[in-house]
Amino acid sequence: MASISLGGLPIQFDVTARDFASIRTELIALAEKLTPEWTDFSDADPGVIILESLAHLADMLHYVIDRAHNEGYLLTAQERDSVVKLLRLIGYELSARTAATVNLTVVTDAPNVVIPAGQKVTSTASGATPAQTFELPTAITLVATGTHTVITDPDLVAIHGESVGLEAIGVSDGKPNQYMTLAQYPIALNPDGSTPLRVFVDATEWFPSGISGDGTSFLGDEADSEVFGWQIDADGLATIKFGDGVNGAVPPVSAVIAGVYRVGGGKAANSVGKRTITTFSPAIIGVVSVTNEDQPSGGSDAETIEHAKKHGPLSLQALNRAVTLGDFEVLAKAVPGGGVKSARAYQGDSPWVVNVYIMADGTNPVPTGQWFPRLDSGTGLIGGVGRFLTERKAVPARLEVYPVVVVIPYVSLTVYALSNYLRSAIRGELQDRLITLFEAIQDDFGIGLPTSRVVQVVENTPGVDWVQVNALHRSPYPKVITGNEDALSLATFSLSGINEQTEGDTYDIQWRSSTTFEIKGLNGKVFEKQTQTYQFSAGVEYEIKLFPVSTKLNVPREKDQFDLEITLDAVTKPNRGDIWRFGVDPIVGNINVLPYEVIRATVLAGNKLDPSQVLLAIEGGIGR
Repeated sequence: MASISLGGLPIQFDVTARDFASIRTELIALAEKLTPEWTDFSDADPGVIILESLAHLADMLHYVIDRAHNEGYLLTAQERDSVVKLLRLIGYELSARTAATVNLTVVTDAPNVVIPAGQKVTSTASGATPAQTFELPTAITLVATGTHTVITDPDLVAIHGESVGLEAIGVSDGKPNQYMTLAQYPIALNPDGSTPLRVFVDATEWFPSGISGDGTSFLGDEADSEVFGWQIDADGLATIKFGDGVNGAVPPVSAVIAGVYRVGGGKAANSVGKRTITTFSPAIIGVVSVTNEDQPSGGSDAETIEHAKKHGPLSLQALNRAVTLGDFEVLAKAVPGGGVKSARAYQGDSPWVVNVYIMADGTNPVPTGQWFPRLDSGTGLIGGVGRFLTERKAVPARLEVYPVVVVIPYVSLTVYALSNYLRSAIRGELQDRLITLFEAIQDDFGIGLPTSRVVQVVENTPGVDWVQVNALHRSPYPKVITGNEDALSLATFSLSGINEQTEGDTYDIQWRSSTTFEIKGLNGKVFEKQTQTYQFSAGVEYEIKLFPVSTKLNVPREKDQFDLEITLDAVTKPNRGDIWRFGVDPIVGNINVLPYEVIRATVLAGNKLDPSQVLLAIEGGIGR
């Protein structure tokens, strides 16, 4: 027998079969596996070796036990897989990627040009944004020669991502609850949050399961219902599931399972600038050009675990039913697939009418599509939100879904640079800082832009001595209150000449015929003379004046407000009685917005602000 000391206690070893040196060598080898690499046991006492090894092992075990314990609670869970499974217990699925959409403008030089379904259109790379691929999901025939937009051809809406055509997913073994995983990922949801996945069993299409047809459960499905469920795991892989013969049918033995779906999506497409989508791939005979007049919108990355931890429990607040205005807002943001950054609900013109305004993810907050309340149907992201809320609202309630009302800022600044700074460097830094400012204030509804905030951002820029604000106000643009919306969409509304005499007011354009209109300020009055309302004609530029009602000698008899010209489309014109409304701010002042409005500055390719909206003049400094 041999004896060693372990923490001061004598420990005996039977060394009849093995010598003590070999035991010590094995202890050192074991200790080195259990302890950090920097620990040296070459000259250590065997007792110390065992104690330090066990202490390190115990510390590791405690850490692992604590981590495992934390993963069982939503608040402390750190692993995406844990959050996914915990929220699944309350019926909340983390949103997958959503595909952005963009409206295209196509010019043709021949009649009856056919654009096939799946036609690809790509953007040019700019700055940090690589080229992005979009697809037209349905075939389109452009009948007339000329310019085609979503107003004339509603199907000219391209979706970000690329389709995967009829992929062989697997073969049925005839057993209940079969799982099969798609080969390509990440899958990109449709703009309205619905699944792009189509599943075929021996060439027969099966459809998403569940009462609402979203594929999240088999609730309500019969034993012979040809349906499938699907879900996204923590790694972004999409898995389809078939029924058990009680809820949902079991595919026959040896049935071939195939699928069609779309991969891609995400926020990257939202950064594609205006007029950067210029290439059909392959080219189409008869198409002169294709472009996008606005940025794509609605693309979102897979839901983060931080977002899910916050919004998952909130889904219980509404209990999947929309009763209060808050319920409508919570549920609008919970539309499957995401894409909705924020929502604002208001009571309409009666207690039974609910107006819901939604904002899309990305730099462009305006969602695609339209809602038709009389049909309980719609298109794009707006239609997806409308259908989702309709299934959860009280039956008598009438739902109206609108896109966020965008306020375009007009900013004119003269920046005075320090003598030892390059103007070009200051200009680039100002662009970045102002873009960051505008992105921050468009995160939610109703965030205004005070003059002091603009001055603060500019004067905190390295190299800037001081700044003079020449103009800060909203760029006036009308919206239809009543009447033909297409007439406004196709019209050219030109308003300029805002000056020091301009007073803030809201104006109604009241159409008296298809080409003539009156302008009435809701707070002031616009007259040709103080006794006669003036009638304006489309296609003519006018100086709009305000005639204050006052007997004071120091009040001018008239104040120049702005210059206005409205040019109408040759065919689509407003009707008598139509009303357009727009607001005008003083030349310099805080930009205040209504609760359903958001301020958005247009960002062009190369991450540059639109110079027609944000004017930067730099004085002093070095260079140009």
